[in-house]
Amino acid sequence: MRDYLSDSCVDLVIVRPSLVYGPGCPGNLRNLLSAVDLCLPFPFRLIDNSRSFLSLDNLVSAVQFLAFDKRVSGHSFVLSDQEHISTPDLLRLIASVRNRKLILLPFPLKLFKLFLRMPFLGRKLHQLTSSLIVDSSKLRVQFGWSQPFDQLSSIKSAFKRHK
Repeated sequence: MRDYLSDSCVDLVIVRPSLVYGPGCPGNLRNLLSAVDLCLPFPFRLIDNSRSFLSLDNLVSAVQFLAFDKRVSGHSFVLSDQEHISTPDLLRLIASVRNRKLILLPFPLKLFKLFLRMPFLGRKLHQLTSSLIVDSSKLRVQFGWSQPFDQLSSIKSAFKRHK
């Protein structure tokens, strides 16, 4: 794509967001939300991971910044909130915001690792419980963008119950 656009007047900026959350989020986050609402137990109490996420509001802010700053032309950016959160802490926060009881079971890690080897279930469990931290500092450090919304407030806003 860069080669194709190199002789044009189009500025190319590549944006690679981490997992985006916000009101009405789809996919795995929607499934987690449904499971929390049903008060289903989660075998994640012993999981010690750290994940990068990106609030929809911070994504919009970053894209607006990128759209109007000519210095970013030709650059690629990985985007995420500055803060990281573990899966158990994310579940606790969602349950708290939604006034739901959360059941986190202390599933033995050795047994848990066996489940990670299962064809379909293993992939889903791995996505939920592995650590995945991205370095999103380039836009902040090199170009001066500031994340306008903190992760705690954004998660609370994104997952609160709507009547």
